[in-house]
Amino acid sequence: MATSRIVFFGVALLLVASVSAQLNENFYAKTCPGGVQAVAKVVTAAIGGPKWKVPLGRRDGSVSLAREALSNLPGDTFTFQQLVSNFAKKGLNEADMVVLSGAHTIGLTHCFKVTSSPPLPESCAPTPEVPQTTSFISITPTVAKRFDVNYFKNILNHQAVFKSDSALISTSSGRSKVVTLANSQSIFFSAFGAAMEKMGRVGVLTGRQGKIRTQCSRR
Repeated sequence: MATSRIVFFGVALLLVASVSAQLNENFYAKTCPGGVQAVAKVVTAAIGGPKWKVPLGRRDGSVSLAREALSNLPGDTFTFQQLVSNFAKKGLNEADMVVLSGAHTIGLTHCFKVTSSPPLPESCAPTPEVPQTTSFISITPTVAKRFDVNYFKNILNHQAVFKSDSALISTSSGRSKVVTLANSQSIFFSAFGAAMEKMGRVGVLTGRQGKIRTQCSRR
């Protein structure tokens, strides 16, 4: 429970800080001293995940709409080709898509959102006190609190939670990539970090687009 709270708190702080990155080399030292470094250290230590460089210098958009975020996210019932197409729209290739799907190694989902075929655990059985709409299941049931290759191993063992996860091995190309990642945590970590850095350069605002915030806690 303590680890879950640390991860949740750390990720929340990281999102708040990273969404406000400025065009100023010393921005975090002036407005959020040591924030990113401290959060990264806590989260990495808690879940044993990889490290990667976070590009600075992004401007913030002036409008944020939930429906736009949802329209860009891959669906949990997507086929392999739909996933490839979805990531391609952001300049990410098939290999990026497969390795970034590995982020599902941690996290939870509502029981009613499970779209793949493994039997649901007893914790997902609806009761008068806890309906299925409020019950949760780990996206990677075998090892829920570690950032590792078990997500890919579960897919190969047909234990994926989402159909979009199972879809990763529906083609020979996808299966080959999943097998490679499942067999080497070092390859997974290295490839995941590289793909995260690449994703950090998606949709960068330039010129007069967006704005520069002087305080990361203000809109």
